[in-house]
Amino acid sequence: LIIMKINKGENVMPNIIRNNLTKKCAGALFLTLSVPSLSAAWSWDMFTYKGDVYMNSSQNGSLRYQYRLGSGGCIRNIYSVKDGYLDLLSGSFQGETNDRVVQNVFWIHNVKSGVSSAPDQRWNVNQAGNFNKQFSPTVRVDISNGNSKTVTVYTAQDSQWYANNVHTFRNSDPVYQCTHYTGEANGVLSIRTVTRTPVVRKNDVIRNNYQAYLEHWMPFRNGNAKGDWNRVALNADANGNPTAFYSTNPNTGNLPIYPGWANNQHSGFAFTFKAGQHKSAEVLGVAFGTKNAGRASTSIGSISSTLNFLTWVDPGSGIGILPALNIGNTPSGAFIDNEVKIVIRPGTSKEFINRLRAESNDVSRTILYGSGHTFSGTLKTLTNRLKSIIGKTGVRTENLDKI
Repeated sequence: LIIMKINKGENVMPNIIRNNLTKKCAGALFLTLSVPSLSAAWSWDMFTYKGDVYMNSSQNGSLRYQYRLGSGGCIRNIYSVKDGYLDLLSGSFQGETNDRVVQNVFWIHNVKSGVSSAPDQRWNVNQAGNFNKQFSPTVRVDISNGNSKTVTVYTAQDSQWYANNVHTFRNSDPVYQCTHYTGEANGVLSIRTVTRTPVVRKNDVIRNNYQAYLEHWMPFRNGNAKGDWNRVALNADANGNPTAFYSTNPNTGNLPIYPGWANNQHSGFAFTFKAGQHKSAEVLGVAFGTKNAGRASTSIGSISSTLNFLTWVDPGSGIGILPALNIGNTPSGAFIDNEVKIVIRPGTSKEFINRLRAESNDVSRTILYGSGHTFSGTLKTLTNRLKSIIGKTGVRTENLDKI
């Protein structure tokens, strides 16, 4: 495995780089990698352009979907190329680029600031940044465009979502997180996060064994315009026709809002579609599996998986598919290893639903590890690098190629 950063090329937008790229690795070693020509079926490659990091998914030699990474290692945009680079994520509500993005959000339900002016008083840190459009610091970015198609981003999420709560929660730890993206076979994007639970302080007093909620915030387009979705399905028949679905109209729809479903209350995946056009228009699936979260040791609190949804109306109306975790008696300095996957297709089909089911079965079980756990394999590499950034400042930017 070669971990490297791809230097910017010329004329790489909007087309994939196919020519030789020169890359600089550690020390004075220079490598030239020929990006493989795109073959049949699905393939991935990655590049940087004007400071941004992109992951491209292609089918049968044609670029189909483009993931643009942003502040804190979030997914800032998911573009459907055949639809003129239509962004499949919900629109901004105040011109920000760090909220309507795919990211982790960390809440603590039982630690509140008591500040009456705060729209929400709970301890809350988001991966991409805060309500005032400040980005979370990014400390390290690793890119591999060799046999493994990965981007790994290490961040120190250090700012409360609402500024009203900052003083009360001063001197709390940042939420240190590694976000490990892998472009897998069949056009599947794996999002694996390793999150370190923080030391939490209220008015400089440590709050031990708090009740945390860690959510994959995944906000998608919602409405009736071209490219919008207006349904969420939780299952389908053998040919991909939705069999259990909900309307996402924020006023008249029946999608349950934050139902807190346990793993035995869903099929392990959900997908967005447009009513009457599920065979002919884009569909986006999220696979999160049905394996309940577990602990490496019975002495480190409790953890359970849950599934939530949300819809909203504002300048950027959206659908939230929100796989999440409830962590009780949360120990500080612990690590949470969690994975979800994204599958996008130009319409539902037997292949699409079979792929979603397969990825749901393949999603790794979420595990809560104690601070002194001995890791191995890939998780050892990720946690060691995550530990190495503790105390480092990082850069507040959404242009990850600058790190």
